[in-house]
Amino acid sequence: MQEKGIGSKENMAEVVIIGAGLAGLRCAMELQKHSVDYVILEREKKIGGRVQTDESEGYRYDRGFQIYLDSYEEGKAIGLNKALDLQVFEPGAWLMKDGRKIDFANPFAKPSSVLNFLAGDWASLADKLRLAKIFLTNLGATKDLPAAGRGETALEFLQRSGFDQKAIETFFRPFFAGVFLEDKLETSSAFLKHLLLNFSFGQATLPKAGMGAIPLVLAKGLRQGKILLGADVRFEGGQAYLNGEQLENAHVIDTTNRKVPSQDWNGSLTLYFACSGEKLHARLVVDADASKLIRTAVSLSSVNANYAPEGQNLISCTLKITTQEIDNVVIDSVQRELAAIYKRQAKEIRFMRHYYVREALPSFLPRNQEGRGVKREGNCIIAGDSATYPSINGALLSGRQAAELVLNALKN
Repeated sequence: MQEKGIGSKENMAEVVIIGAGLAGLRCAMELQKHSVDYVILEREKKIGGRVQTDESEGYRYDRGFQIYLDSYEEGKAIGLNKALDLQVFEPGAWLMKDGRKIDFANPFAKPSSVLNFLAGDWASLADKLRLAKIFLTNLGATKDLPAAGRGETALEFLQRSGFDQKAIETFFRPFFAGVFLEDKLETSSAFLKHLLLNFSFGQATLPKAGMGAIPLVLAKGLRQGKILLGADVRFEGGQAYLNGEQLENAHVIDTTNRKVPSQDWNGSLTLYFACSGEKLHARLVVDADASKLIRTAVSLSSVNANYAPEGQNLISCTLKITTQEIDNVVIDSVQRELAAIYKRQAKEIRFMRHYYVREALPSFLPRNQEGRGVKREGNCIIAGDSATYPSINGALLSGRQAAELVLNALKN
């Protein structure tokens, strides 16, 4: 992907995109479609940003637990769903609470499970009807982020809507803590409603070749030599520099989430375990017990057989703690919790590797909504999912919107 000399000042394109993550790649796709010359500068030796998959001895390890929702409008618009050969999770989830496994069924994704939805001991019948009303009220609505509710937290919205503590502590808090990567539900209620709609009427999936296939598919149609990997890009005084030279191009698009004001980040710690033998169930497990280390667990190889060698299961666990280093005490505790979840002996479950991601997801708090949006600052356009909302769809959206700003400027 790297072309010799492309980073020199005389060879630089009119539009410089900083970052070869999803936002940068999507931006390049849109510019190329309109015959606008561009170059992507990426600091790392690999494209994809935070969306990466490592392969070793027949296993695929995503860098942190990630999923792709087939309801993402931006992905559908550019044919990602078909190109990725998506493998589908079993709808719903198992909620672990006080030693019990509670069925949370999703009748909107699987209509035959409506009786299980009503019978599940995760909420009162009144709260189940409240949740169903939220779903039905938004039936047919756009799956993009609603503008209303950005000043209210998810917890405030749930309480105002009348949900009781049982529903909040058994389902909403543990489930969405695994999505927001924060357990206080301080995330904006607008994002909660956005996710409820997408989870309800879409399917959670994994690309056949792993999450790292997403940036590869985006880059596949780009012209050869338009991505410079290992680029020495730095920022100083609001200006971008490449190899010590200031970038003075007409348009610089920064997709690195570097300049969004008041941006906080939520981290994640994901452990991978393997076990041989019978295939495990393909449903997400959410642990609602505060005393447990596991936040979510799922057998990725049961969803997508390409994640593990034949006869092996690969389990991804996201923990409630976030720390760069783990010890045998943590590993042993997680093995015992997995043994209870999957009805296996702890000694059968082998630790494989772990990933700590300090900046896994931009936080989306009501207090940092001011100034959010893809926009121009001087000769630089600020994009990335920090500028829209934290998700794959938000990253793709920001890349498209950044390209549209350039295209509009070129028309004038």
